[in-house]
Amino acid sequence: MKHNRFDILTDINLKHIKKENNWVSYYNFIKEDGKRLEDEYSEIDSKSLVNYMHYDYGLITYPSDGGDICQLTKKGFEVIENGGWLKVLENNLKLEQAKIEKQTERENIKDKIDLLTAENLEYQNSKIELEKQIQNLTRDNLRLNNWDIRFRWLIAIGTFIAGIITHYLLISK
Repeated sequence: MKHNRFDILTDINLKHIKKENNWVSYYNFIKEDGKRLEDEYSEIDSKSLVNYMHYDYGLITYPSDGGDICQLTKKGFEVIENGGWLKVLENNLKLEQAKIEKQTERENIKDKIDLLTAENLEYQNSKIELEKQIQNLTRDNLRLNNWDIRFRWLIAIGTFIAGIITHYLLISK
């Protein structure tokens, strides 16, 4: 992860304040090379860094009466205990990425559930339709069986009557 210069200087100066018994004049903030930030031209001056550390993140106290002494806040101490500002930023980024991954996974699971629910509904509808077809075919089959039985009885009775008539005709001749 690439850090901006404010974050790098914040990490360095939080550790510097802790090392100096928790108080440092912001004029004595240091750069990466250990030299004072105010000793030579820098795109970031001590006052900007104080504003970043105090107002933006609440890592240090800064007197409102115009003094120059900065001290670590409770949050500043917690940051130091957790490995420094850069480590905290990296951990926050990892947590954010994990949240995004979990959210993506939740959305994927929800999409799968929606798909399976739709497929289940389609299956249930087709099952109901097939059951209706089975009922209709069973009813039609019973009707045909009833007609078949009636027709066989008619043929049997007709054959019996034809047999009797034939028998009487043959006997009467």
